Amino acid sequence: ARALSVAETALREGARVVIVDDNAYYRSMRQPYRDLARAVGAGLLHVYLDVSVEDCLVSNQGRAGCARVPEETIARMASRLEPPVSSSAGDLVLRLAGRPQNLLAADGTPAVQAFWGHAARSARNPIRDVCEENQAALEAARSATAQS
Repeated sequence: ARALSVAETALREGARVVIVDDNAYYRSMRQPYRDLARAVGAGLLHVYLDVSVEDCLVSNQGRAGCARVPEETIARMASRLEPPVSSSAGDLVLRLAGRPQNLLAADGTPAVQAFWGHAARSARNPIRDVCEENQAALEAARSATAQS
């Protein structure tokens, strides 16, 4: 809730890009950001880090103290992940895959370069209202997420 509030304030005060660092492994967890983008006329870019659970666990071992995530939490989140998808409303997805230290976009572009290219594209393309014909599918997806 705090991240959403900070993002909303920044966008309403004229920020062109707001980065929210969050796992948001359920689509329903990303929906408030999509709603916010639509409300303020902003674009939305989901950056999906497609990394194996094993690589996540190895990276996690390098964390100290409270920054380390319990292994069962990583496994649970991975098993419940609903990867983001681009939509006709205009939200974009940048999928970065590979080892954590060498993530690449699908076309082989290095992660940082791909990120800023997609961020610029997203900023130029605000979220549009969902077509009424897609509303039933959206509600069904929300219901399925709520039940899981």
